Amino acid sequence: MRLALFNKGRLGVVDGDKLVDVTDQLAGSGTPGPAGALHHFIETTARGGAAQLDLTGLPGVPLTEAALEAPLPRPGKIVGAPVNYLDHKAEMEYTTSIADLGVFLKANSSVIGPAQDILLPYTDMRTDQEGELGVVIGRTATHVSADEALGHVFGYTCVLDITVRSGEDRSTRKSFDTFTPPGIVGRHRRRDPRPRHPRSALRRRRRDAAADQHRRPDPRCP
Repeated sequence: MRLALFNKGRLGVVDGDKLVDVTDQLAGSGTPGPAGALHHFIETTARGGAAQLDLTGLPGVPLTEAALEAPLPRPGKIVGAPVNYLDHKAEMEYTTSIADLGVFLKANSSVIGPAQDILLPYTDMRTDQEGELGVVIGRTATHVSADEALGHVFGYTCVLDITVRSGEDRSTRKSFDTFTPPGIVGRHRRRDPRPRHPRSALRRRRRDAAADQHRRPDPRCP
């Protein structure tokens, strides 16, 4: 099941080439607040209260006509793993890895919708975009073993990680407004999501080289 927010906060399930509105079925009739209807549904699922969903007779709109929004407009936190692919480490000539650097945080205020513009804070500094696999955590967790980790995953999404190449710390360079546009969220069904490689496009040119460089994840990446 693939989930999206659209048309001013409505929660939809992708069904072929259309979005079926399931806001009332999954998010209830109350106001979800800044975190959005999908966040409310995730919390309900974590408590084991989600019901089976029947799309029969529910209203829908064509995907091409839907105004997609950030599926989680204000996530609790965004945790990033630096230098998490071995080929990228070699390309950038890094001598350190995630085992040395640890993780970093991005500001949740940097999240925007899939079709919104990315605003560059500087015109005299290089700004890069990287297609990343985003993991949506569905249950509160700490000190979880590798064997139990996937049990805490709600789903996956694609994320563009925008970075200013400057002398500021990593979190600052990645946390400017509009620097985290995610895509549609897919519910977790796979034991290992890695065979599906993120791809990004610049001026409608697909960045296959970047996808190729992301085929060997660092096994030390948490």
